[in-house]
Amino acid sequence: MLLMGFAALFGLLNSNKVKTLRTELGVVTAARDAAVRQAVGKETAFKNGSSDNTKLSSAEARAATAEADLAKSRTEKADLEAS
Repeated sequence: MLLMGFAALFGLLNSNKVKTLRTELGVVTAARDAAVRQAVGKETAFKNGSSDNTKLSSAEARAATAEADLAKSRTEKADLEAS
């Protein structure tokens, strides 16, 4: 009879522990899913190219055009001076 009492007590304690673990599992799973969604959102924004990347590439294109114009002007100036 005493062993049956211990079995019942340990059974209750075990079921309480299982409930707690299931609750914690739900919380952890929700947090992981939220982190994954946030990471995917950041990755998508990075792949689509944010406005900073667009501004940088357009600035680089303008700088390259200006350098080409400068080189052309220097070449024309050298030709005029040589004449």
